[in-house]
Amino acid sequence: MDRQPEALGRRTRLDLALVGDVRSTIKALLPRLSGAKDRRFLDAAKRHYAAARAGLDDLAMPRPGDKRIHPQYLTRLVSEPAADDAILTADVGTPTVWAARYLAMNGRGRLIGSFNHGSMVNALP
Repeated sequence: MDRQPEALGRRTRLDLALVGDVRSTIKALLPRLSGAKDRRFLDAAKRHYAAARAGLDDLAMPRPGDKRIHPQYLTRLVSEPAADDAILTADVGTPTVWAARYLAMNGRGRLIGSFNHGSMVNALP
């Protein structure tokens, strides 16, 4: 889906191309959807996420006797005192993964980076 029809199919083959914006499309589709009555998939997915999140959070804790500062822990430490409207940046590669996992974004702050697939170094010159 794109507002610019000439952009559709530019980067990958499409099975269905839609011209429009996401907001108006969702607004038109929502009244046509019925709520799911079977919650098994959703409940299983939520349990899986909680277990995965616990494992990720464990990586962001200091290890007794380990003098190294692990990047997951450092990213969490940067995030904790940040103001609600902080502007944070991440370079390319693995730091973007740490940012996604350990920076607490709330909708008021911003995360800025190049986020171009395949870009290397100097994303924020």
